[in-house]
Amino acid sequence: MFLIFVGLCILILIIEAPGLIRQKHYKEFYALAILLLIGFSMGLAFFLKWPLTAPFDAVIAYFGG
Repeated sequence: MFLIFVGLCILILIIEAPGLIRQKHYKEFYALAILLLIGFSMGLAFFLKWPLTAPFDAVIAYFGG
């Protein structure tokens, strides 16, 4: 299952990145890379059973709520 997850992340990058770079959409490429990295790290933490806090706890603590 973990290899399927890694494969899907790589597949998304292979499909999306060349077109964004070719068309010089660098901001969109950086956004894709950052969001994919966040998603990959959270997926990795899930598969390795690392303790995760809710992703928005830091945002709620910063802005109050």
